[in-house]
Amino acid sequence: MTGKTNAESGSPAFNFHTAPYRDAAARLVASKLSISERQRLVRELLAPYPIFDEMVEFAARFHHPAKPDDLIGADDVGDRDIGLPDVGTIGGLLGETRVGKTAVCTYYRSKWPVRITEDGERYPVVYIPASDDMTPTSMAELVYFATGAQSVPGKLKTPVVIRNAIKRLVRLECELLIIDDAQYLFFGRTRTEMKHFMSFLKLLADSQALNVLLVGEEKIDEFIGGHAFLSGRGGFPHKMLRPLGDSVAEFEMFRMLMKKVDARLPFRELSGLDGVAVAGDLYRYSDGMIGRVMNLVRYAAVRAIAAGSSRILLEHLYEEAALRPKAGDDYEYFRKGGAR
Repeated sequence: MTGKTNAESGSPAFNFHTAPYRDAAARLVASKLSISERQRLVRELLAPYPIFDEMVEFAARFHHPAKPDDLIGADDVGDRDIGLPDVGTIGGLLGETRVGKTAVCTYYRSKWPVRITEDGERYPVVYIPASDDMTPTSMAELVYFATGAQSVPGKLKTPVVIRNAIKRLVRLECELLIIDDAQYLFFGRTRTEMKHFMSFLKLLADSQALNVLLVGEEKIDEFIGGHAFLSGRGGFPHKMLRPLGDSVAEFEMFRMLMKKVDARLPFRELSGLDGVAVAGDLYRYSDGMIGRVMNLVRYAAVRAIAAGSSRILLEHLYEEAALRPKAGDDYEYFRKGGAR
């Protein structure tokens, strides 16, 4: 037997801080929380925006295609009928690295917590992260750990471990399996590894118990399209999540997002992240990739907390950006006077 805790399996914590601080009084309360609590709030901060909501809706439709329109964004549907989950389809949420795909998927996963029934735990949505060093066997093990197992049977042949992992998903009534960074299943692999990974996907779809959402780079689309036995499982419905462009409208959308982020930071004062100069540098630094800008803001926020500041200052953004320079970019971000 091999043992591993859920925390060690690589699965993220599915907790998000999404509520804004509505006024100065609420911000004051947040600013007086412990350093650890404020750091946690920063780490788990999530501010939805139109494109994010569109991607979440795609995941919801892929999961429950008959769910009434007015319930798509609802956290609690009560006793409303949302229809049956779709089964047997392989789909995709694709885009460049750091555009925000993982945030979409982990947020959607958080909306479907583990259910406790008379027969034990049920896992309606399961998330597993792929990696370049993952083997077909370790992928199957991730399924075990993501569904509450503390150990998996050892010394079994790879096809057996894969089939057992699929049986476990079916037994625990998984409706949607999300595989993040799924490009690692298909590229840079030996023929044997690729065979096992593709077999895993085919068998999942053929179980007619759940859907599989592949999250990763755009080249996954071409790969799936080149293998009819995979694309034929539902036609590979997919959405492309792209960085925000440089149009006036998209920059204003970016500023709106920064304003939402600012309203959720646990500081006594607003940091002015949506100001034209600051937002301009954030936009340029991130190339419109939401994951990249959120990384920078989170580290700058922690630096501000450590400094005892009432908000994120320009110097905090400057210092954190300087630690994370982009190759070939000598632009001085967040200098005094703002964006050039």
